[in-house]
Amino acid sequence: MSVVSDVSPHVVSAHLQNRALAVRAGVHGRSEDPRLLMPNPDALHRALHQPGSPPRTAYSSARPPAELRAARTIGLPLIGYAPNSLHR
Repeated sequence: MSVVSDVSPHVVSAHLQNRALAVRAGVHGRSEDPRLLMPNPDALHRALHQPGSPPRTAYSSARPPAELRAARTIGLPLIGYAPNSLHR
């Protein structure tokens, strides 16, 4: 499993480590270029094109609309999350 986020990969890795959650395929986070933040699918592409991550087995789980747009841009199935009916 890979984790993709618009947050620094160092912050995401520390968060996962503090909760004893192992990520074998990697953490793909914010790049130095702000143009590559979501809805740009750059981080999704990096996760999908690493060795051992065939795209046919991938999906995205997201809440922010920007992540939904990024996944749709590259045809990646998405499991959405809305904290309440106002956000659906």
